[in-house]
Amino acid sequence: MTYTEKLDLSKDRFNQTKLLSLPYSKTMVEFLFSIIALQGLLELVLNASPLEGSGAGTFLGNKLLRGGLYIFFSISGLFLIKGRLHKPIIVDKSMRFLIFFYIEIFIVILLGSIQANQNSLYPLEDVRQLLEVYILIPLVYLSVKNIKVIHNSLNFFSNLLTVVALLNLINYIGNFTLSLRLPTFSSLFPIIILFGATLSLARFLSSKLNIWRIIQLIILYGGAFITFHKPVIFCGIFGAIFIFLVFIFNKKKTNLTFRTSLISKTALVILIATSFLLVLNFIASNRLLDKYQYLYNLNYSKSISGGSIDGMRFLIWDTTWNNLIQNNPLLGTGWGTKVNVFYQDNVYIHNFFIYWIASTGFIGAFVLILLIIAFGIYLIEKLNLQKDTSIKVGLLGCLSIIVAFNLVGITFAEPALTYSSGIIIGLLLRIVSYA
Repeated sequence: MTYTEKLDLSKDRFNQTKLLSLPYSKTMVEFLFSIIALQGLLELVLNASPLEGSGAGTFLGNKLLRGGLYIFFSISGLFLIKGRLHKPIIVDKSMRFLIFFYIEIFIVILLGSIQANQNSLYPLEDVRQLLEVYILIPLVYLSVKNIKVIHNSLNFFSNLLTVVALLNLINYIGNFTLSLRLPTFSSLFPIIILFGATLSLARFLSSKLNIWRIIQLIILYGGAFITFHKPVIFCGIFGAIFIFLVFIFNKKKTNLTFRTSLISKTALVILIATSFLLVLNFIASNRLLDKYQYLYNLNYSKSISGGSIDGMRFLIWDTTWNNLIQNNPLLGTGWGTKVNVFYQDNVYIHNFFIYWIASTGFIGAFVLILLIIAFGIYLIEKLNLQKDTSIKVGLLGCLSIIVAFNLVGITFAEPALTYSSGIIIGLLLRIVSYA
């Protein structure tokens, strides 16, 4: 085959794949991001005060979010079916193992549902979110038209989250300084704020010094960290360190000038963030630092002692292993599995991977491990940081936050977090596949 014939074949395959893309993919992805940000806004406007717990904002936001998700499913499905009627779907060879194990996961989801019914569990919400994100990831992957759509959509998402994070900062400062009872986020929405912070951090570290990026970073990280939620702070720090390490070990950026600039920018961000925290602490009459000191009173004993990094999660995991996994090692107990710890009944397991093992047994765990390995191999083979470095590193940073959070929590507790994670994974697969 001559070079010209190979080039024509390559163009033909590209055109076939291009037909699978939605003509309004940018609008559709931004529509999903807008609905997610709207939930945060509704929580800040309609939720009860921090002393009274979550309220109408979270409830209404979840309803709107699910409705928007199904609109996306309907429109995307129609366009993809239309494209499929004209041209066949071409699957990248390196992606076939990933697709195979992805299909196997669907079987595991069904088996977990059967086990739940046999054990008289009520896993409707967990199973529904599993199936929704299972459909969302490939639809986002197939519906995105080009890399520019990914850039614009993520910038749009970061800007929306900046506005929401700023409102959260204002509400928290009002609660601390004026003893008001202003609404705040549900406990897990700040994780979504961290997605915007991570994307903004990657752009800041890979570009020239920009005052707006610094302000945006302060607002996003400040709006998330001021909630004093331990998983939020853990995930935020984990994601920031991950991004820093990726840039340090990026082969394209090994020159001394870039590394010096990277370290200088990192030091600048830390300095400004520390100054910002001290100013807030002064405004709040030292209540901020007192809160953090109380929150991180290091005590790893297996007890329920509020306001510290104690052994509560370790106790939950230990109880799950001894009472659930060892008693149902092969097939698990089914979706919706919870544990009883001390005086608390039906406690979430607070670790997605342990929850997966408890729900689907070692058979489900084996399939999940193979899927993760296939996903990792695909990323390693296809990931090219020579182009679009900031957006790729930013998405990898978001993926690291998803993994970090699922080590200490379960995304099903917050539908907006589940759907945000699915969108990010779909966009990451798409931008990697363009390599």
